[in-house]
Amino acid sequence: MKPFSILLLVGALFIAVALLTTHWVAGGYDGSTFHAGLYSSGFCHDGDCESKLMLSYFGRGGPRAMATIGLGMLTLLGGLTSCVLAVIAGIATTKGRRGPAAHALLFTAITGFVGLVFLAVTHGITPTDWGYSTPLFLLGVGGVVTGAALALKAFPLAPRPMMMMGYGQPMGYGMPGMPPVYGQPPGMPPAYGQPPGYVSPQQMQPQTPPCNQCGGQTQFVQQYQKLFCGRCNRYLV
Repeated sequence: MKPFSILLLVGALFIAVALLTTHWVAGGYDGSTFHAGLYSSGFCHDGDCESKLMLSYFGRGGPRAMATIGLGMLTLLGGLTSCVLAVIAGIATTKGRRGPAAHALLFTAITGFVGLVFLAVTHGITPTDWGYSTPLFLLGVGGVVTGAALALKAFPLAPRPMMMMGYGQPMGYGMPGMPPVYGQPPGMPPAYGQPPGYVSPQQMQPQTPPCNQCGGQTQFVQQYQKLFCGRCNRYLV
């Protein structure tokens, strides 16, 4: 298994554990202790403990408390999405494909930033210490971002071939297995001044007499055994 595959899978595991635990921040005062996560919080006093969902505090606090709840929900949703993408990318890289490594990198980086803002806002409401969920989350984010970046480097996107279609080159010209074709595509009428049976200058006779009407250069057409004047657009009699 490649190192970046291990980083993606282990990082996703760390993020998942951090999301599901409720010890992102912890603190205590006057014989009471509390801890909080992204979706739930707990409060203990004299052996009596109570847990509540973070959403239960919605609308009951100030703007900073509302911001904490909102940031926690965003971190939770972004973290779950990052875990799914990282697991899929980790499995894909073990099979020689990059999978959604780019999406895992983007979502995890954004989720990590939102999680740091959540921690900063939470710490500003009341003096707290970081719980064990915080280092797990940061280690997981670092593992997924590093693994995804290494996977993108190991499996770069292949450049798309560009087909240039020039004038006089029919469909498929220059493609593997197709012989080179020159001149007009099949079914195209001859160009102006080139009658049926026109041959290239290399196939013409070295010297041809000038046109008896305009004095221009003539071309010998082998098919009709006649001289043709391109300026007059007629065969010489």
